[in-house]
Amino acid sequence: MRLVALATDMLSAAVDDRSRAFAHLQLAWGYRYRGDADAASASLQLAAALYDAIGDLAGQANCRDLSATLLSLERRYPEAIALLQVNLALPPESRHAIERMITHDRSGLLYDQLGDRDQSLRHRYAMLAAARSSADDAATAFALAILGGVQADLYNLDDADRLCVEGLAVAESVDAIHAWSLAALNHMNALLAMERGTEAAAHAERLLALEPRLNQRAAEQRLIVYADAFTAVGDPVRAQSLLDRSAALRNDSQQSLISFTTAQIRAWNAQHMPSRARELGEAYLADPDSGSDPAQVPTELLRILQALAAACETLGDLPAALRYQKQAFAVHESLVGRSARARRLTLEIQHHLDRERLQREHAQRRQQDAEEEGARLTELNRQLDAALQTRTRFLAAASHDLRQPAHALSLYAVALEQETSRDALHTLARRVRATVNSLSGMFDGLIELARLDAGAVEVRAAPVAVDELLLRLRAEYADRLPAGGTRLALRTAARPLWLHTDGVLMERVLRNLIGNAVKYAAEGNILIAVRMLPDGGVGIEVRDAGRGIAEADQRRVFDEFFQAATDVGHRDGLGLGLAIVQRFTRLLGMSITLRSAPGRGSTFRLAIPAALVMAPPLAEQATLAASKADTTESLRLLVIDDDHDARDSLALVLKQWRHEVIAAADAASALQHLRDHAAVLDAVISDFQLAAGRTGTEAISLVRQAQSSPIPALVVSGAHDEQTRGAVAASGAAYLSKPVRPLRLKSWLSTVNRRPD
Repeated sequence: MRLVALATDMLSAAVDDRSRAFAHLQLAWGYRYRGDADAASASLQLAAALYDAIGDLAGQANCRDLSATLLSLERRYPEAIALLQVNLALPPESRHAIERMITHDRSGLLYDQLGDRDQSLRHRYAMLAAARSSADDAATAFALAILGGVQADLYNLDDADRLCVEGLAVAESVDAIHAWSLAALNHMNALLAMERGTEAAAHAERLLALEPRLNQRAAEQRLIVYADAFTAVGDPVRAQSLLDRSAALRNDSQQSLISFTTAQIRAWNAQHMPSRARELGEAYLADPDSGSDPAQVPTELLRILQALAAACETLGDLPAALRYQKQAFAVHESLVGRSARARRLTLEIQHHLDRERLQREHAQRRQQDAEEEGARLTELNRQLDAALQTRTRFLAAASHDLRQPAHALSLYAVALEQETSRDALHTLARRVRATVNSLSGMFDGLIELARLDAGAVEVRAAPVAVDELLLRLRAEYADRLPAGGTRLALRTAARPLWLHTDGVLMERVLRNLIGNAVKYAAEGNILIAVRMLPDGGVGIEVRDAGRGIAEADQRRVFDEFFQAATDVGHRDGLGLGLAIVQRFTRLLGMSITLRSAPGRGSTFRLAIPAALVMAPPLAEQATLAASKADTTESLRLLVIDDDHDARDSLALVLKQWRHEVIAAADAASALQHLRDHAAVLDAVISDFQLAAGRTGTEAISLVRQAQSSPIPALVVSGAHDEQTRGAVAASGAAYLSKPVRPLRLKSWLSTVNRRPD
């Protein structure tokens, strides 16, 4: 056969075990069609061994399909079914849908042999479902045709008609001639049983035209059906011609014998030869090997009995005609029962398949909805991230711009403090400076809040003097107390308290707590108390004697956008303060708790673990020592800042400290001044962001080149990011953020040595 030759060529060209296994499997199928069972088994064993070696599940399953077919030829049906059940238990994704379709079809054939029509029908519907899922129209047309034929055999003629018509339409749409011919042939059987001979004959005409292109091994059976169709439309001569052609192709199969006998009896009756029709029919029924058991071929037997009754009636043998008619009625009753069962089972199978389909569709919709929702959330997160980044950049830029006047204001306050001897002005200047320093911390907190929302906040731990921080905050908020007898008291620990934490974030927390206490204290007093805990930790409490918070609200005060039900006049915020406090404390490794009762005030307690408590650092001790004594040595300093107020205020303070100052807006102006006066500098103090996109580190580099010396340098900046700090550190300069605190500036100047002129 052609398949054997093709498979042999494939085997010769195979380059790996997978292709060799496939070639052996096709060769086994070729031998099976040729009828050489031994050769088929030998090739199948070679294919199975190769598929086992490479672990190919689909290939192993295909081998089991063929093995089941070979077992069925030996009538070993239970063993064959067991093999196919192994295949059907595999995950659907492990095999192609067409392969699963074939397995279900072979299972249906085996159950037919065992007489289990229910299982046969279930597998044929599963075959159709697999074919539909393959999106292969030709395969779907074949499945529809086969299922239509099974329903026709079960006498479920309405479903057989519907399935075959659909199969014909699908096959015709893709010009699948073999699928169309099978659907047409099975449809003809259903049409003949429904006495719709004209439609059956129309199929026969078209099939006869296609006959040379069809599989000739099945020609004998097709010719019999054609003949029956022409008999039904009153053309017995043509029917007899087709039966004679079929007899010449006789292969002695039981099905062909039954079909031929039925068609021949009907044809002889139509040719007015009732004696020959009766003789053939009675001989068939008398033959014990004829297969005339109604349980096996009831549809064909019904036709034979009906034809015998007609022949006897024509011959005038009415008792025989009545006897055969009664037998036909009994067979018809069994067929009606079979048809009803088939219809019920079909409805059950279709309901089950529809339910599975709906479940799959629902699962697919849920998955699609989940994917769409995931994509939507991803896009929303992207937009949110972009918005947060935009806001962070905006706040960073705004903070930098606001730092410039705050920086100048701080330095002017220092200069005012130095110039005046009046206690009132001296105190006022000191308070201005303290307020500006607090403003600097607020700018830092604003930036950190935006970065917290963007998930980019990093805790920058450094030594923090808690007493100094609390004293400054008390001085600032004491001026904000409402008129009346309200007092803001501070109770520090017995010894100086230092923490290793992020001072900016901690100040943000304390500022929020103290600010809330001032806002809600009414005429009651406020206490800030530092308590050393037995475990070595620290508790900082902020108490107020205000209205207090209801118990129901206490559980929600740390929620975003929540404001407790207090005096309406105090609802001037968004309810974010305590939520931000809680998020900052978690970042710092601390915790915040609340005790309150209506009419008895509130106490917020910041619990700090012992691991964050530290001894005063030596560097801070040196800074404090430097702040207590003025710099005795006068330095020649270059100040570069493109902001007029910032430049002049810094120069003024430095001159009050008895330093010689050269002030310039950019590096070019500074270098020109140095060339004109042949000045030798002791140090450079520069803003980071200069005009025209220049930076302070670039200006310092140019000055150092002009001075031919790596003179000390300090960069001050309103920016508060790691990139700026990194650029400054890479240039070998020191860094201070704006507004610059005078003590920090003095501390740095104390490290600069005067160069000889």
